[in-house]
Amino acid sequence: MAANIVNSVTTGIGELFQYLADIQEDLDEARSLINLMGWELPPGLEDIGLASINLGAFLEKLEAVLDAPSDELEDELAMLTRIGELTTALVTLVQEIRTLATTLPTKLASFGDYVDRTNIHNELPKRLFDFFVANYVSRTYPLTYAILHLINFFDYPYFPADPAKFQVEHVRTVINYDVFKKLFDDPAQLATEAYGWNTPAFDPMRLLQRITLLFQALGLRSRIQPLDREIEQIWLNQIVTDPETMPQLVTFLFEELGTIAGFRLGLSLFGVRPSTAGGSDGGLGVVPIVRGQGIASIPFFRFDDTFLDLAADVEVLKRVALLMRPNKDLETRLANGLTGVIAGRIGMAIRHGKPDGDLKTIVAFPGGSSFQMQQFYLMGGMERQPDRPNNSFMELGVLGGRFKFSMDGADSFLQENVPSKNVETKFDLKVRWSKEQGLHFEGSSALALTTPVHTEIGPFTLSSVTLAFSAQGGGLGLQSSVAGSLSLGPLVATVQGIGLGVDVTFESGNLGILGVSPHFKPPDGIGLVVDGGGFKGGGFLRFIEAEKRYEGVLELEYQDKIALKALALLTTKLPDGSSGFSLLIIISAEFTPVQLGLGFTLNGVGGLLGLNRTANVDRLRTGLRDATLNSVLFPQNVVANADRILSDLNQVFPPKSGRFLFGPMAKIGWGTPTLLTIDLGLLIEIPDPIRVLILGVVRAKLPDENFKLLQLQVNFMGEIDFEAQRFSFDASLFDSKLLSFTLSGDMAVRICWGADPNFLLSVGGFHPSYQPPPLNLPTLRRLSLQLTEGDNPRLTLECYFAITSNTVQFGAKIELLAKAGSFSVYGFLSFDVLFQFNPFYFIASISAKLVLRAGSSEIASISLDLTLEGPTPWHVKGTAKLKICWFLTIKVHFDKTFGEQRNTQLGGVSVLPLLKTALQDQGNWEAQLPTGRHLLTTFKEIQKAPEEIVVYPFGVLTIQQKVVPLNIEVKRFGSQQPTDGNQFAIQQVLAGEGSDAEALTTAATREMFAPAQFFELSDAEKLARKSFEQYDSGVRLIDSEAFDGEYAVRREVKYELFYVDDQRNLVPQQQQHTPDFHAFDHWALRGSIANSPLSFANTGKSNLAPQTVTMNQEQFVVVTANTLQPVDGGTLAASEQSAHSLMAAMIRANPALDGEILVLPSFEVNGL
Repeated sequence: MAANIVNSVTTGIGELFQYLADIQEDLDEARSLINLMGWELPPGLEDIGLASINLGAFLEKLEAVLDAPSDELEDELAMLTRIGELTTALVTLVQEIRTLATTLPTKLASFGDYVDRTNIHNELPKRLFDFFVANYVSRTYPLTYAILHLINFFDYPYFPADPAKFQVEHVRTVINYDVFKKLFDDPAQLATEAYGWNTPAFDPMRLLQRITLLFQALGLRSRIQPLDREIEQIWLNQIVTDPETMPQLVTFLFEELGTIAGFRLGLSLFGVRPSTAGGSDGGLGVVPIVRGQGIASIPFFRFDDTFLDLAADVEVLKRVALLMRPNKDLETRLANGLTGVIAGRIGMAIRHGKPDGDLKTIVAFPGGSSFQMQQFYLMGGMERQPDRPNNSFMELGVLGGRFKFSMDGADSFLQENVPSKNVETKFDLKVRWSKEQGLHFEGSSALALTTPVHTEIGPFTLSSVTLAFSAQGGGLGLQSSVAGSLSLGPLVATVQGIGLGVDVTFESGNLGILGVSPHFKPPDGIGLVVDGGGFKGGGFLRFIEAEKRYEGVLELEYQDKIALKALALLTTKLPDGSSGFSLLIIISAEFTPVQLGLGFTLNGVGGLLGLNRTANVDRLRTGLRDATLNSVLFPQNVVANADRILSDLNQVFPPKSGRFLFGPMAKIGWGTPTLLTIDLGLLIEIPDPIRVLILGVVRAKLPDENFKLLQLQVNFMGEIDFEAQRFSFDASLFDSKLLSFTLSGDMAVRICWGADPNFLLSVGGFHPSYQPPPLNLPTLRRLSLQLTEGDNPRLTLECYFAITSNTVQFGAKIELLAKAGSFSVYGFLSFDVLFQFNPFYFIASISAKLVLRAGSSEIASISLDLTLEGPTPWHVKGTAKLKICWFLTIKVHFDKTFGEQRNTQLGGVSVLPLLKTALQDQGNWEAQLPTGRHLLTTFKEIQKAPEEIVVYPFGVLTIQQKVVPLNIEVKRFGSQQPTDGNQFAIQQVLAGEGSDAEALTTAATREMFAPAQFFELSDAEKLARKSFEQYDSGVRLIDSEAFDGEYAVRREVKYELFYVDDQRNLVPQQQQHTPDFHAFDHWALRGSIANSPLSFANTGKSNLAPQTVTMNQEQFVVVTANTLQPVDGGTLAASEQSAHSLMAAMIRANPALDGEILVLPSFEVNGL
């Protein structure tokens, strides 16, 4: 069987767990293992459960792989099955060990606080796995172990005994899984953590010991010994007074024995002491050991097909030392007899393989994907140039590389058009670390390398190969991909980044304590070019791996007459992380305008389709100000602006399971040439809750394109939300100018119906004292005109206008700012007005100020704040203030009433006739179904008199109106006063005529009314009270609600037996059969009646179901202002206005209560 990395790793991990079998045979081994992990077991306990782990299935699967004969090894399918079974058994074993750890608090509960003090239940799995992995790798792969130990992947910190933690003296095996990320991101920091590099605690002996282990794994004769004091002083160029010299590692890379003039090549690595006592610049030195006459390439000791290459003159190597200190340039120290400047590269390399040798497999994966090579080398040394500092380097190279990946995981488009199932490319790779650039690929500044290639595979042409490494947390990632093009007639598709990816995770994964996951890497993007059949243009499709999203654009022209644009977003992962897809497509076509009449033209059409997509209305509202709608409605230059457009679309129409969007779009113009255009889109979102969206952009350039006195662009959006029972409309001026003056501002309309109706319209915002209701209103910008160009000087005029169910608001402000050096002049004049129509009245707050500043200090200022009420009489009050520096401040207060007293009140109105007319209106008489009833019949067309009403036999007749609230005192009727009464009610409802008339039982119905239209409210109350509140509006005849019927109906059920058989002529039985009771009862559970939404099976409530939650109508109560205790027994009022009327009655009876009592919702008062 062809070896692959997943098989090898799985088998290797399996072998390291065999140690558990020895533990189960000898409890002393179990105790020793726990001691080795660093713990002392409590007295009387020999094993914590390791001996009870079930290893039978795991060992059986492992033996089936390890002991397979050679003929079975060649059976790839059988071995893949065994490897899969071993993987499953291995994952189960790892999980069993983790489960054992989680149960230790229970198992060891009788030993006091042992678990809390040792934390063994959390630490045991990691310490065990680290120990097993390190020991297995060191025994099986000593070279790999030495390299990983050198980079501190394997570490062995010392821990002293600590009886308080049941901790024995031990050296703990620790695997640092995040070492690869540190190696890629910050190698210097990794060296600091492992060896104290760049700190006073730098430990050269620790580093040299690990390098020695690496050299010994390579088969090199190596030893550590003290550095000769005289030699150390020569290389450091300083006197060494310490009693001990620094350690040095001596190793011989090549020895030619048996001849007098034999050649010997080695290295001396030694610690470099800090330049000052206690300094942090201690480092490492390297001195080549050369004896005899050197050659350029020599065989490497104990290895076949492996050579040692020299990249410097031998005489130079004999007399040079390289000193490396943190944060300093590489130092070159020369011995006597060598003068001048050394330039170029000084290095040594270990090379394996030959240019014409056989390919060697580096790594292979299931499915046929693999990396192979002819040669690889490892080189280290120094580059020195006369014009720049020395630069140390280390380089790993792969020469004659082959990358082969399988197309098995590709989509159908790629599989059908790439004729070869396995794609193979050639490459050379050099990974390099240098002091100047850090870790990177040669020719690249990061861990990614792109190599040009030119290979043709049918219609597919490979242009480059990219290899990239990444480190995320404690894992590694490797990706190898290719780029190329595919020619299909007039269509040329360019593919970028298709290939193979491998993810490696530590501590957990598909192999238990390790995860190795090779996978097909889909292309990063596909570019398209079309030139044929009258079509010209192009676009692209790209894939964003992190979000599992495809996105693309296409822009085509047909014979220079029709411009076609298409945008698409396809997501293969839903926002909650579950698998699924969502699709968004926008297609638009613009063409020569088609006349529609009255000067209007149709300039383009389009459409939008969204599957598992919803509309983000809040993002659309904010997008009115940043031209987001330009990305939705007929976007321009879609290829050049693709990033912005696709990002906007993904935010505006995010994925959401079970939601669907669709709708048409149109571009309408007016004038020839076109002076005004409207981009309009109508979108419908289904299913329930159903929403309708209207999107639009209005653009105008008047009087013409070349002479624009007015440039106007208004973005608008409307929404009808049937579930929320709300209509909203928002508009914003964007990129608009009058002459050269900038125009800006926002508009909003809200209309709510249903249980909580409301209404407001605003252009430019609201009165500063008004708190708008929670209707999802954005912050509205004032309607403004900037009367100067630039910001200095700046003169701005702004205004607003708003209508609510209680108020009419208007305001304006003009503002001036001018600067010269550190001096500035700032001034403004503003007013805010509230209106009342009957009697006509308004109150305006007026403010003005002019100030001269030096920096932030006021030199002189004059200000005015006043309130004006009117008309006739006029009442004005306020304050004027003059300030000069710090020494003079003058304030003047005034309060003046003037003008003739006039009656501005409108005439009264008779309400009762209007109420009677409304109650007689047949449209206000409604036959409603009682609660819990369903209409199971359809009425035919019935001939009836105009005054007659058709009522369901078991229906409830409701009579209501919206003219005036009932059963409560009203003070006004719109802008007029009622003249025929101030409280109205329906006293009685009679059925029949004359003496036969019968009084019917009724209950009140309620409807929403605007309180400002019927009650006297102060300006503050108008701004603070709800726009609509519920009041009695009519009656409901409740007698028919008592209707009941007998549900149980007896039926005799029989059936006849017939045979349906084309092959035989069977005589049907003539008698009727009675079904078995139990069988019929079972069949009925699946029948149409049982599945009806009205059946008891669907509507019946289980005895175990939670109680039904109902919402009570909000009630109000009068309380004391200081204690918030109910007044007069806590009488509850059905509406806020009723409570205010009750409070007014209390104050009339006892004037001392004025200001001492107030109205609150009953839920805010304790004890109610």
